[in-house]
Amino acid sequence: MAVFIAITRTKTTDLAKAVQSAFADDHLRYSDSIWFIKGNGLTAKKVVEKLGVEPGKLTGVVVFRLAGSFDGLSNREVWDWIGAAFEPSNG
Repeated sequence: MAVFIAITRTKTTDLAKAVQSAFADDHLRYSDSIWFIKGNGLTAKKVVEKLGVEPGKLTGVVVFRLAGSFDGLSNREVWDWIGAAFEPSNG
C-alpha cells in the first residue's frame, strides 16, 4: 500500500476537513499540520487532487510518498498505523 504524508504550512482546519472527506478510513492525524494517508494505486499528484489542493481553495499543502524505511519516537498508535500500512499483505 502506498503511504503519503500531507503537510500544511500553517495550522488550518481546511486540510483536516479535506483529508477526512477524501480519505475517511485511510488517514492518521499526526498533528494539526501533518497527516498520514494511505491508499492503493495513488500517486502524490492523485492525493493532491483528491484533497482539492489548488489556487483559491486549499493552498500551502505539500504531499510526499513515503518509503518503507522509518524511525523515530512517537506514541504506539502512530507506529501501529504506519507499520500496518507498510505490511506486504496490504498491497
